[in-house]
Amino acid sequence: MLEIDTGQTDGLRVEELREKHPEFWGGWVAGDESLRWPGGESLDELRVRTRGFVDRLRSLPPDLTVAVVGHTFSLLFILLQALGLNVVLYYRFRLEVASVSVLELEAGRATLLKLNDTCHWKT
Repeated sequence: MLEIDTGQTDGLRVEELREKHPEFWGGWVAGDESLRWPGGESLDELRVRTRGFVDRLRSLPPDLTVAVVGHTFSLLFILLQALGLNVVLYYRFRLEVASVSVLELEAGRATLLKLNDTCHWKT
């Protein structure tokens, strides 16, 4: 699943983003869901895109195991929508790099079995 298109801010460090796009940054930290990344995608566009993906997952046979690999925002939006939660709650969840989250989809209902599991990369 492709990550949110961050447009002109792609590759910027947080400090650079705050400095070069202060209006955007202020709205981002305030949780403005109508926000569009400068030259990129809006949170609503990501919601629509990931909603279609969740709908396709729900249409698969229930005994099928599917691995979804993606980036933080797209994975968070998929998890939240599958669970029937508002995607504006994304900022309350954390996904580490290479973490594993597990959902069980059965009879139109999602159950969260694991979230942000990183035990496989700890020694």
